[in-house]
Parts: sequence; C-alpha cells; structure tokens
Amino acid sequence: MKRRRLAGSSRSIRFVVQAKGSSWDPPGYGGTRRDPEQVKRDGWQERGVLVIAEDDDRLTWPERELIRQLGAKLYGQRPTGEGSHG
Repeated sequence: MKRRRLAGSSRSIRFVVQAKGSSWDPPGYGGTRRDPEQVKRDGWQERGVLVIAEDDDRLTWPERELIRQLGAKLYGQRPTGEGSHG
C-alpha cells in the first residue's frame, strides 16, 4: 500500500491509503469521459443551457435559420468563411 499526501493546511497533514496496483486520481479526474451529446443533454435538463451547432443535421432548415438568427442577435454576426465546429 502507498500513502500519498493530500494538500491541506500546515497544521494538519492528511494521507490517503492506496491499494497496490490501483490508480489514484484527485477528485473530479479519472474515470470515463462523458459523451459530448450527454454533456449537452445534461446541461439542458439540469441547467436550462442549450448547446446547438448551427449546422446540426437533426434540424430542419427553418430550425437552423432560427438558431443562426438567435446566435447573431445574442452574440453578433459570425465572420464570413469560418467553418463550423461540430
């Protein structure tokens, strides 16, 4: 078993015991990465934040145009000739 020192105040020292052969990651790191679509879905369901690519193939032309108009209204026009990220 390994002992690793965790950050703490100078008055107290905390240690975590790690089993031999296991990996240790600080809280919030490690594990599996969520699918980007799942992150978007969670953002909408938990926070009301909607992430939509302007050229999402799941949308009809009027829906894509609405997204483009909303983006331009809220954040300004996109530079011409810039590719999409999606």
